[in-house]
Formats: sequence, structure tokens, C-alpha cells
Amino acid sequence: MVRKVWIGQGDVVLVSKRSFNKNDIVDVIHRYNPAEVRALVKDEVIPRDFRSSDERDAKNAHSDYVFVAENDDDGGADDDDQNVLDRNKVVLDDPLATFDEL
Repeated sequence: MVRKVWIGQGDVVLVSKRSFNKNDIVDVIHRYNPAEVRALVKDEVIPRDFRSSDERDAKNAHSDYVFVAENDDDGGADDDDQNVLDRNKVVLDDPLATFDEL
């Protein structure tokens, strides 16, 4: 029985590679809903982040961080003290941040 399901970017799916075909053709077996993904991450069946290290480093070099500044006035001189980054004010944009705590 074939059931059509919309699959979007960022969805977690289970695929089966066709062994009889020389091309890299796969069949989608199952699309996991967010609750199933949370359970799989909690049980450490799948990693929390699926991106390869190359994608994390090169493509999204600094796009995962949001910097928050309290004073954005440009009236002062640029001291080294003003350019120091406070680690408590850096927010990590987690791909699973919308999910409830595990």
C-alpha cells in the first residue's frame, strides 16, 4: 500500500536504498513526526544534529549564533573592552529549539 505524504526540508525520514539499481535511488519508508524525533534523540538512536562537520563549519560558519548587545550607540571610541564578547549573552540557535525539553 502506497500512501503519499508531503516531505519538507528538515523532516526526518527513514529511507531504503535500492540494491538492484546502479543509481543511488532510495525509497522513503517513513517520515517521523516531531514527537518520534524527540524520542529517538532522547534514546540516542539518532544524533541531535544531522549536518556534517563540513556543512556546520563552511556553510554556516557564524549563522548559528545571535549576538545581543545592550548598548548600540556608536558615539564612543572602539576600546578593546567594548569589543569583548560576554559568553552569557551569546544565544545558540539550536535546530531542535522548538521541541520541548527532552
